[in-house]
Formats: sequence, C-alpha cells, structure tokens
Amino acid sequence: MTPNIVGLEKSGRQYWILKTTEGGPTERNHWCDFKKDSVVAVGWPIKENPTKFSSLQEFSERLNLKYDWPNNNANYVASQIYKFANCWRKDDIAIVCVGYRPHQEQRVCLYGFAVVGDFLPPENRPKWRWRFKRQAEIKVIEKNVPVRTFIDAFGKKSMLQTIHGPFTQEQFHKFSKAIQRLYPELRLD
Repeated sequence: MTPNIVGLEKSGRQYWILKTTEGGPTERNHWCDFKKDSVVAVGWPIKENPTKFSSLQEFSERLNLKYDWPNNNANYVASQIYKFANCWRKDDIAIVCVGYRPHQEQRVCLYGFAVVGDFLPPENRPKWRWRFKRQAEIKVIEKNVPVRTFIDAFGKKSMLQTIHGPFTQEQFHKFSKAIQRLYPELRLD
C-alpha cells in the first residue's frame, strides 16, 4: 500500500518528532512505557487498524462517521495515526520529547532518540491508551534542552501535536550536533 501523504520522502531514512504526553505537557507521559517495552506509540481510543485503509482520506472518513468528535478532531486523529502506521518506515528516527511552544522559556525534556521498527498490530490492552505501536531501539538521553535548540533545527513553530515531520537529514544532524555540544558526555553515534 502506498500512502498518499504530501511531503514524504520516497526513499531513505526519515526523521520525526514524537511527543510522549496525552494532551498537554502536564498530562500522562508514556516515556517510561516506551523504554520498558522498547516501543514508540501514539493513540486515541479507537478500534480501527490504520493499515487496513488505502488512504488517509478513507481512514479519516471512517473516523468521522464512527466517532462524534467536535471541530474535525477526527481529521487530526486520523492524520496522526495514519502517518505513524503507514508513513513511518523501519529505521526512521524519532526524536522523543515533551511538546513545546516556540516562545516558552522552560526547557524541553528530550527523552531520547528511537530507531523505529515494524508497526505492531493494535491491541486491546487497557493499560495502554496509546495502542498504535512500533518496535523501537531507544537511545536514552533524558536532558532538558533549550527551546532554541529545537527552533534552530526545525523552525519556529509549535510542537504540541503528537507527531511532527518528516524532517530532513540535515535538520536532524543540526539538532544532534547541538545536543552533542550541550552535553559532550553523550554518545550520539
């Protein structure tokens, strides 16, 4: 199946930013679950498997019909889950962090990097609200990083959605070099 998402690279590794919290930065955080289970995940309480739909539009229409969410929230949910399931690829890299606003003064918690693996079929496990998962090799960083470090690499926009990207290899390298300068004790190779 070929996803129809504008802006995705046709080949090669892609780079993403993945927020770990439900809702805002003070909501439940899934970082410990990611580390413990060697996964990255997104989720909403829906039962549909996004890999069974041939396009984002078809998936979005299904969610709009089935769920009574206000303000086209189903379109947002559909795009986040569909991208994660169908557009992320094995060996993509996710920067795992808390979401942020570009003008905030508080540092952003950079939990780590994840080399993404295969998409795992959704499960109905009550413990995990975030039921859409991918295997991941996690590189733990767990450092607070100035917002400016993110902005310099990825642009001056809010990163409060669950998924952002894909970003270019150049943007990722700029970011990882800045992290290495801030924390020379980290091994990021």
